[in-house]
Amino acid sequence: MSTEERIKPKLLALLICEKTFLDEDKVATLMRLIDTFNFTVEGSRDTQLGKLAVPVHCVLFTKWGLGKGEFTDEVRIIKPNGDVMTANKTGFKLPGGFCFHQIRRVMHLNVTEAGEFSFHIYLDNEFVAQHPFKVNIDHVQPLSGSLKPPPEPAQG
Repeated sequence: MSTEERIKPKLLALLICEKTFLDEDKVATLMRLIDTFNFTVEGSRDTQLGKLAVPVHCVLFTKWGLGKGEFTDEVRIIKPNGDVMTANKTGFKLPGGFCFHQIRRVMHLNVTEAGEFSFHIYLDNEFVAQHPFKVNIDHVQPLSGSLKPPPEPAQG
C-alpha cells in the first residue's frame, strides 16, 4: 500500500473504565469511568510501598476514527516521576470508508507509590494524547496484640 493511500485516523475516545462490553454489532458499553483509584494499606507511611504493591485493575478504551491503512497503537503508562512504567503495542488495520476501530486493554498494574500517573497514547510512534489518573494510598496502623472481647458490664 503506498503512502498516498494511507490516511491516519484521529483518536476519538480515550477512557479509563471499570469494565467494557461489546455487543454483536461492536457497540461498546462502558461501565463506570474512573480517574482516581483509592487504596488502604496496613502499615505506617514509613513502610516501603515497594513491598506492598497495590493492584490497579481497569480497562483502557480507545476509539480511532476514519482512516485507511495499517497502524500501531501504543499505550505507555507514565509514573509520577516521569518514568515509563510499562508499554503495550497493538496493531490494527482500517480498510477506509466508514470504518472505526476500538481497542480495549485490560490493565493490571502493581503500583508502589501514590501520585498522578498517566496513560500516553501513540500512533505509529507519534504522541497523540494522554489521560491522567490518580492513585491515593491511605495507611492504617495494624492492630497490635490479640483481639479480646470487651469486658462484661458490671451486674448491680
